[in-house]
Parts: sequence; C-alpha cells; structure tokens
Amino acid sequence: MLISYARLQTFFTEPLPAVDELSDLLTFHAWEIDEVIPKPEFNDTILDVKVLPDKSSWALSHVGVAREIATLLGRKLAVDPVTRGEISTFFPVRQSQTKMDAKNCDRYTLARIDGVKVAPSPKWLADFLQSVGQRSINNIVDATNYILYMYGQPTHVFDANKVSSIRVREARDGETITLLGGTEATFTAADVVIANADTDEALAVGGVKGGAAAELENTTTSILIESAHFDAVATRKTAQRLKIRTDASARYENGVLHDMAPIGRDEVVKLILELAGGECVWTEDSFTGTATQQSAITLPFAKLSSVLGIEIKTNEVENIFKRMHCTVETEGGAWQVTPPYFRTDLQIPEDLIEDIARIHGLEHVHAAMLPQAALTEINKNFYYAEKIREALANVGFSEILTSSFRKKDEVKLQNSLASDKGYLRSNLSENMREALTKNAPNCDLLGVKEIRIFEIGTTFTETAETLSLAIGVTGASGYKAKLHDKVLDEARTALREILGDASFDAKDGIIEISLEGIITKLPTPTAYDVAHEQNNATFSQFSLFPAVSRDIAFWAENPDAAFIEKELHAFAGSNLVRTDLVDRFEKDGRTSLAFRFVFQSFEKTLTDDEVNADMDNVYQKARDLGFETR
Repeated sequence: MLISYARLQTFFTEPLPAVDELSDLLTFHAWEIDEVIPKPEFNDTILDVKVLPDKSSWALSHVGVAREIATLLGRKLAVDPVTRGEISTFFPVRQSQTKMDAKNCDRYTLARIDGVKVAPSPKWLADFLQSVGQRSINNIVDATNYILYMYGQPTHVFDANKVSSIRVREARDGETITLLGGTEATFTAADVVIANADTDEALAVGGVKGGAAAELENTTTSILIESAHFDAVATRKTAQRLKIRTDASARYENGVLHDMAPIGRDEVVKLILELAGGECVWTEDSFTGTATQQSAITLPFAKLSSVLGIEIKTNEVENIFKRMHCTVETEGGAWQVTPPYFRTDLQIPEDLIEDIARIHGLEHVHAAMLPQAALTEINKNFYYAEKIREALANVGFSEILTSSFRKKDEVKLQNSLASDKGYLRSNLSENMREALTKNAPNCDLLGVKEIRIFEIGTTFTETAETLSLAIGVTGASGYKAKLHDKVLDEARTALREILGDASFDAKDGIIEISLEGIITKLPTPTAYDVAHEQNNATFSQFSLFPAVSRDIAFWAENPDAAFIEKELHAFAGSNLVRTDLVDRFEKDGRTSLAFRFVFQSFEKTLTDDEVNADMDNVYQKARDLGFETR
C-alpha cells in the first residue's frame, strides 16, 4: 500500500521522524517497507507499506498506519475520526428509505448534497492522488478516493438527477450492467446489486465498481453519496469472477468494519462541501447487522513471560495496551484486556502477546537453547533417510528438494496455488529429470564431470502417500551409459550397505525406489548415530547468465601444470571464472596438457567474439612460453 509521508504528518502536531528512521521503525515493529519512493515533484516521499492480512481490516489506510506510528512513538493523533467516542452526526438525518434486500450487505448509508459544482480538483488533491498512483478525475470523485486512502472506507457517488432512491438487492443470474469505463459485466445470483429503487436498473456492483447509468457529468448539481459494508467473502468472489479488483473491493474483502460506513460518508460529505460547495440535505443509515462488540481477553502475567521468554515490567505492558487504545484491568494475576472496536484481529491471548512483543521490540528477545528433552522415540524413516543421505554424499551426490506440485498427474488439488501446480506428484523421476536437464550445462562451471543428485521425498497416488528415493546422473551432453552407469553402481553399492539387497533398476540415468516397504523390514534403531560434520561454506553471489567453455591443448617439455595454469589465467580476461586441467598424457618424451577455461559475466550473455578475443590472448601467451598448441 502506498502511503504519503506528507499526509501522515497531517495526523500529528509534532514532526515525524525522518523518512529513513520512520521506515526502520515500521519495518522492525510493524510491517515491512517494500520501497521508499522519493517524489520531489510533489515535495513528498511515498512509503510502500506491506500491511499483513491479519491487520488489513483496520490498517489499509493512512490513518491506520498513522495510528500504528502513534502507538510505537507513544503519541496521540491530532485527527482520528475512527476512534470510538469521536463519532458524531454532523448533518441532517432522516428515516432510511433504502430497501435492503441483500444478505451480503448489512449496512448501507447515504447522503444527499444539492448545489454542487463539478470542477477540476485543487492542486494539493490532484498531486496526492498522482503520488499514490491514481489519476485525478474531478473534485467530487477525487474526494471519494482521498477518503478511501485516508480512512480505508470505500464510497461511491451517484448523480441524484438520474436516481432518487436506492434498493440493495441480490442479482439475477444473467443480469448485465455497463460499468464505469464502458465494459459490460454479467451477474450471478451470488452478487450484490445497487439498483434504482424506481426502475430496478442496476447502478453498481456492490463492493466492487460503479456503473455508467448514474455516472456524474460536468453538469451534475445534486449527488447521492454511498458508504456501505459488504460481506468480505462474497465481495472477493464477485471481484475474482468478474476479474475486477479495485481499491474498494480490496478493502471489503479484507474485512473493513461496518462501523466505518457512516464515518466514511461524513468525511466525504465534509470534503465535497469544501471542494464543490452545496448543502447536505439529509443523511440516512440502514443497518441490518449486529453491533461490533469486543470481549475482554484474559492474559495471565506468567503466560506473557512464558511465551516470550523475557520479563517485561507490568507498567510497561499496561502502557502498551493503552497506546493500542485497549482498556485494561488487573485481576487475579492476569490482565483483562478489551481491544478497541476496530481491532478485530485481537481475539486470543497470543494476539496480545504478539503485539506486545513487536511494540516493545523483538530485539529484546534473545536466543537461548531450549532444555534438552529426553528422546522417547526413534523415527525409523528419518533414521534411515539420514543414513542414505550420508552414504550418497560420501560418493559425491548432492541432495535436491523439488516441488510436490505438478501441472498434471494423478491426484488433483481442490484449490491449487497456480495453474501449473494443480496436482501432487506421483513420482520423483519427473522432477529429477528436469533437475538434471537444468544442471547439465553447469558441469564445466562447477568443475565436475557429471551431475550427481538425489532426492528423498513423498509421492502421492489415489490410494497412498509413499516415501521415495530418486537418484540421477548426467553429463554436460546428456546421459551416457558407458560413462555414467559406473557412477550409478557406486550409488548402488553404498545403498546396499544400508538397505540390503534391494532392486535399483535405472532408466536413462535415473533410479527411483519406494523406501516404505524396504525400511519396514530393516532393524529398528535404538539411537540416532549420524553426525554430520559442520559445514563452514558461505553463500556467494552467482551470475544469472550462461557460462561459456573453451579448451586449449599444447605440447610442453617437463611442464609445471600449476605454474602454467597461473600464467595463462592472468591473460584470460576479467570474465574468466574457472580454469581446470582436464587432460594430461605423455608421448615421445613430450607431455600434452589440456586446460578448460570457463567464462561468465554478471552483466550479460557473452558473445563468441568476446570469448574468442580472450582466448586469443591465452593462445598467444602459450606460444610466448614456448608451447606448441594442438
């Protein structure tokens, strides 16, 4: 979510910390800042705040982020109409005349303003909207968007000369609507329609997007302002089916409270009166739901210390609760905490503990070893899987972990993560084959003759889940039986020492076996006895561009291979990443050496001309050293 630093400042009387300091504060105590975007043309800086789903019902707005900053800094907001106790009726109220006939809309508020003048927005408003990625339309539409970003409540405006009364109803299968922008949408019975009560014509897709039938025009002088509450799940389903995801639908599907509807309406009315003039003739509020109520949460003192592993002073904890707008009482060695109405994410003691920890500062939680628990059971599958890992590693194999999801296979997922991950794998061989193909071109880069990999993982069929083992071998130019069957034989020998005389049939350099039946017949272990040596390897950045290999061979007398490699290496250019002696033999008193040079750039794919130019220098150096190139 894009947040304006300048707009955040309007919620405070004291200056905010500098942008970098504020970014760190939010990152370490609330939400990650994905990006800090300078906007010098607007004299502003935009923070891309990654609000997490559990906080989205109240935090997807400038006031939500500002309230969190106030909590972290121990300040009070200068402006916050959302906080209960500051809500009041600013404008005339009439008995609601809206017809409520949709189960997925439990609150629908309206306001009518007469005498407005549609015009371009003032510069400050147009600049703000542009800074957060929106375009300015006119002063009235921009006012609704501004309140959405400020307070998180979607609103919509109808031309009151085109519609005088509203009906909120369920859609009819096959019913259509022309949306703002001219596209057409088709409803199902699960959707909510905002309709003209007189003609029953669809005016908007409830919670998602407005229609063209009651769109504002430059000549519009009277408007109806909608501010409503729609069911989160129903709104998401409608938006997904129509392939329309708007800022409004994003707020509704994240559970914005129905309490926000009258607040958002009044804030929009105030801003439109300021920008477009006119008079608010009436407001109304149709509510068929239940009032938002928060129950007290019991948090024992001892539980807080037990979960966090640190002691926090009682007065500090209570201070944090008050900064969170909670009411707190102490009773029988526990806090009785009642969250504010908008913090519906606070339901259980662990929710409170999480907020205490992040607000107090996770840097206060220090790593400590847990007490050593007595081992009560040896997991047989894990024990022998560790044995297999150790044995294969000892003969040069590396373990891989691949996805359990496939584009097509036997067991279909009911709710897949993506179109190419709709099935569970029934074997390891397919993923092994893909891994071998992808890694084979890297043999020279890795300095190996062949790729040796294995995977231990679960496979799935309609009737069972099975622990399986797959082993694969290939060379730079693919699997060659004469070369690579010897490698597979090494693996077979190592595995038979653990698993006994099992069958290890191979196909195209891949062996796959089920471990379930084999491990069942093996002796039951009494203790874990595989101790892996500590690996001090550290990560280093690798290039995303392909490597290119070139060989050079020459005759030499009494050669020092290490010296020659060093000399040639120095003339191979900055893109050289590896040099290996790949062949050596003697004939007629002379020695033949062959070196392989591997080139790779971090910036681009190298061309043949670039690599050949470096190799020309290597050949020249070899001749300068008195060698006869072959």
